[in-house]
Amino acid sequence: MKSRAYLLSILCVAIFAACSNDEQQLTLHVSAFPTLNTETEYYGKPSDAAQWGDPDLTFAVLDYNKLHDESGLFEFDCYSVDWGFGDGTILGGGFAFSNLSGGTGFSNDYGYYAKAGHGKIGATYATMYLNYMYRYYNELDTDMGLYSDEVRFLDAQTGQPAAYQVHGFYVNNIAAVVDAIRTGSANGFEVDFRENDALILTIRNAEGTRSVTYALADYQDGKTFVNEDWEWVDLTSLGVTTGLRFDLATLHTEGQNVTIPTYFCIDGLTVAAL
Repeated sequence: MKSRAYLLSILCVAIFAACSNDEQQLTLHVSAFPTLNTETEYYGKPSDAAQWGDPDLTFAVLDYNKLHDESGLFEFDCYSVDWGFGDGTILGGGFAFSNLSGGTGFSNDYGYYAKAGHGKIGATYATMYLNYMYRYYNELDTDMGLYSDEVRFLDAQTGQPAAYQVHGFYVNNIAAVVDAIRTGSANGFEVDFRENDALILTIRNAEGTRSVTYALADYQDGKTFVNEDWEWVDLTSLGVTTGLRFDLATLHTEGQNVTIPTYFCIDGLTVAAL
């Protein structure tokens, strides 16, 4: 009888744990990027953008927007820019919602699309461009109140900042990064990526107290890995936070210059409600 009672208690614990896991799964929230009717990048509504002149190149005008996914939980920084060269508006920094797959047009021609050729969850994904020049000027002038590399978490009902437990996201290189590493050049510019080098994406919590790294390319110890398809990045160690910030660098970066295009793509950003 004692043995049977013991086994029954173990079974009840297992069932309770399974139910708890199922309930936890129900609290997960995944980014939902909007459907784009044509192959394009989306930078937000021009009427909602805050304009400011480029602090170094006065002929350029930047639009700063806050993009929101359809769940209302995620807010993305976005700079769009028209350099005045006849290429139209392109991503100047931060995030754009994109469904580019390698067709025609400026961003496709220059390889600024997910190497996989599609999103992981749906057709639309988010492309991130870490423009360190804009970050530098933003840090010089804190009154601008602008960022270039942040995702903020919101309460879907109030639109106010909210804290969630981070789970992770899928990541993919853009095609130009893969070509740059494989061939040694990116759109006509020489790329310095060598043996024992690595392209490291660092993801931090909003408070900057925890970080996770992921190698988008790794040539260390005889490896020749380059991310060419969507891969999951586990961010649970970042804990509870109100957003994410990003850095991208190579191991052999000279000074502050990264010769590889500082782009990557994400999809399926997942958090859990507290």
